[in-house]
Amino acid sequence: IVQDSANRLASDLDYRLLHFFLKFTACINDTERKKGLFNESPQPMCMLLELVTVLKQRKFILNVGGKKYTTSIETLTRETDTFFTALFSGQWQLAIDPNDNSIFIDLNGQIFTHILEWLRTTEYFRLQGLLEILVNECFPDGTLLQSQHKKILNQFYHKIYQRWELIYKGSRDGFHADAFHSRCNNKGATITIIQSDQNYIFGDKDDEAVCHNSSYDPIFGKGADISAGNGGTSRHSHYTNFPTTYSDTTEKGDTTFTGAKKFTLLEIEVFKLV
Repeated sequence: IVQDSANRLASDLDYRLLHFFLKFTACINDTERKKGLFNESPQPMCMLLELVTVLKQRKFILNVGGKKYTTSIETLTRETDTFFTALFSGQWQLAIDPNDNSIFIDLNGQIFTHILEWLRTTEYFRLQGLLEILVNECFPDGTLLQSQHKKILNQFYHKIYQRWELIYKGSRDGFHADAFHSRCNNKGATITIIQSDQNYIFGDKDDEAVCHNSSYDPIFGKGADISAGNGGTSRHSHYTNFPTTYSDTTEKGDTTFTGAKKFTLLEIEVFKLV
């Protein structure tokens, strides 16, 4: 009988998970003890199974990337062989906040909202929204790129979720040349996004570090295929000299990016590869 009970316990919950429950009993209030669940009993294995069931269903707090969630171990371990089954199996040391007994997990709190919803409902109805969040997280703090743009740009690096860091934004850091170079020179691979009048979006992908004289305006391509002048609003401050360095696959020449050779610069963002 004892062996049968042990087998049921092993199939219901990994022994390592049980060890976690007992080890962190202090993080759970004394309700179960007051009920006598820890007292001696002629049926210790049955009592242990009852305790495991209670603990699985018990609510606790997760702190995921700074966002608090209330859930149960039963919900988080509903799917086998996942991050959470490993987490609660005793393989990893958990970080417990003594103030509220929450368990800290260093993951993206916004994305975890969708993961928890799926664990609760087993429905993928928000999967597209989750993918959008993942893509948007690749280019944080930028305002010019749409999700479809981010996907395409990351394909250049053969990593859909390649992450980038915004190191320069004209409206925030200043449009003058020294502001650009002080933040962008020698930063390694970069992507520059330019917004012109009439909301044209174009730019430059540079696998080499930007390294130019700080007195020169941002110029992309050895033949100044794109020149983002000294940041004024004059239409003649900025121009394209395309194609000089790069190939012209559309055969539109210097009207490729904005429909005209000269353009007004509204915004410029530079991201470096993380």
